[in-house]
Amino acid sequence: MKDATNQEEVVAKCPAGIALDIWKTFVANEFEEVAKEKRARNKEIIKKSTIRHTLGRRSYASKCYILEKEEGIVLDGRPDVWMKGHEQSDGTIHPSAVEKYEQIKAANEKRKRLSEGGSGKQLDFDTDAVAEVFGEDGKKGHLRAYSSVVSLKRAKQACLASCIVESEVSRCDAPIAAKVANLSRRVEGLVKIVTELLSAPPAPQEATATAQETTLTVQETTPAFDGVMRDNVNYCYRGTGKQNVNLLNREGKIVATGYTVGGKEGEMCHGRKVQPGEKKVRIETVVDVFAPVPDPPQGDYHYTLAGFVEGGWVIWFESRLRPR
Repeated sequence: MKDATNQEEVVAKCPAGIALDIWKTFVANEFEEVAKEKRARNKEIIKKSTIRHTLGRRSYASKCYILEKEEGIVLDGRPDVWMKGHEQSDGTIHPSAVEKYEQIKAANEKRKRLSEGGSGKQLDFDTDAVAEVFGEDGKKGHLRAYSSVVSLKRAKQACLASCIVESEVSRCDAPIAAKVANLSRRVEGLVKIVTELLSAPPAPQEATATAQETTLTVQETTPAFDGVMRDNVNYCYRGTGKQNVNLLNREGKIVATGYTVGGKEGEMCHGRKVQPGEKKVRIETVVDVFAPVPDPPQGDYHYTLAGFVEGGWVIWFESRLRPR
C-alpha cells in the first residue's frame, strides 16, 4: 500500500474477511493527495524520533484501559505508563528505549522509596520521573506519556477531579463500613454465647418426674412464658410515652427506624425546642445514610443520617413518622 502506484491493483488484493466496498473506500482514501502528504509528513517526523514506542496506533489511555480490563493491571502514574508503552509483546524493551527506560525506572523507584511506597498519581507532572529524565514538555498542548492532545493544565485538572471523587466516595463509604464492622462484632458475640450454651452439660432432672409429667409441665408453662415475652418485646414502651416508628423521607420511603418520646423528655432536642408538628426521635437503625435530616444541621453538625449510624437523637417531622 505504501509504495503502490496502481489503485486498481491494490483494490484487487482485497484481504480476506473485509467487504469489497469497504476496501475500495479505504484504498481510495489512501490514494488521495491529502493522505499522501500526511504520510510524507509522518515519515519526516519519524526520522526525528529516536525512541520508538510499542503502542502501534493505540494511545496511552487505550493501553491503560486494555491492561486493566484484560489483565487486571492498574498502572500507577505517568512513569509506569511510559515504561509499559515501550515494552514489546514478549516483555522485552524496545531497543531504542532501553537507556531511557532504565533511567525512568530507577528515578521512579527512588521516589516510591522516599514516599514509603506511596502512589505515583501525583499532580506535579513537572517533577516526576519522566520529567526528570526528559525535562519539561516542549509543546503546550502535549504531555509525554499522557496524551498528544491534552495540555499539562488539563491533565492536572483531571487528576485533581479524580482525587476529589475518590475522597468523596471514601467519606461516604466510611459510615457503612463502620456499621458493618459493628454488626460483625455483634454476630461474633452471639455466636460465642450460643456455642457456650450448646457446649454446657444438661441440667439434672428430678428422678421422680415422668415423661408424661414433663410434657404437661412444658405445655402448661409455655403459653404463659410466651405471653410475657410478647409483652416485653411488643409493648416495652407502654406507659412511658414512647412509640416505635419508621422514619420516612419525602417520597415516603423508610430511611431509619427508632422510637419517639413524649412528655418533658420530648420537649427539647440538641438545645432546641421541639415545635408542633415535630417529634423527638431516638434513631436505632439507619437504612439510608444519604437521607437528609430536617432543618439541618442536627446533632454533632450532621446534615444526613450518616452521622447517626451509631444512634442518636434527632427532630423529625411528625407527618413522616409511621408506627411499626
